Amino acid sequence: MADEDNAHKKKSRKPSKKLLYFLIILIVILAEGFVLCYDYATNEDSFLKELSEDYPVLDGVLKYIPTDLISSFAGDSSAQGESAKTIGKNSIGTVTVEGPYGNANSSVKVAYILGQHPRESNAHDAIYNSIMNNSDYLNYSYYIYRINVTAESDDFEESRMNGQLLAQDYVVSDVIKNNYSLAIDIHSSNGGYVQDPYIFAPRSNDTVAYDAANNVTDKINYVIYYEPASYSSPQYSTIPIDDGGVPAIVFEMRGNPD
Repeated sequence: MADEDNAHKKKSRKPSKKLLYFLIILIVILAEGFVLCYDYATNEDSFLKELSEDYPVLDGVLKYIPTDLISSFAGDSSAQGESAKTIGKNSIGTVTVEGPYGNANSSVKVAYILGQHPRESNAHDAIYNSIMNNSDYLNYSYYIYRINVTAESDDFEESRMNGQLLAQDYVVSDVIKNNYSLAIDIHSSNGGYVQDPYIFAPRSNDTVAYDAANNVTDKINYVIYYEPASYSSPQYSTIPIDDGGVPAIVFEMRGNPD
């Protein structure tokens, strides 16, 4: 009974002030990642220019984000990837983790999960490049989990399942062990559920995860909060991660999976 009470209290906890500040920076990273994903899918560079001219969140958050961060939206970054550490390997693929990016000394740590569905690589590459572009300006600490499916990688269904199994076997336990402040699983879709990019917390009773997702939709008007009636990956990653004590959300970009 005591364990149940503690679990309930944990799910009902309020976000700390530091985490709320982090969410503002998260919005910027996801926004740029969406822009990059859009560019990869459409080859229309003009979208980045349009966004930078009418970006509703920046004016209200500059006191939390160095102004140099904005300039990084328009140019390439010289940031190099940190050394990747292999945390799991079997017959269907490998999982690596790299980081920290941003402020290595921060107590707020965020995990991004990339590659669970390998054919959605446009979204994974977009978020990765966004973190690289902004690494020197971020106040908090960011880690990237890369899932590399090697078995049946060209088969749509098999590659998805293999990525989910790699996440289940290696990512979940490592994320929980490292006690991140938030975990974000990145995907892209062709609009089969909805046309808009969307974000959601698979465990909506976790107020930190739920509020994080809704804060993004409040600040980025082209991202909606939407939870599909059925889905596959959360059962293997974000749900067990959240059940293990780390708030977790799913961000689904609009793209063209290969």
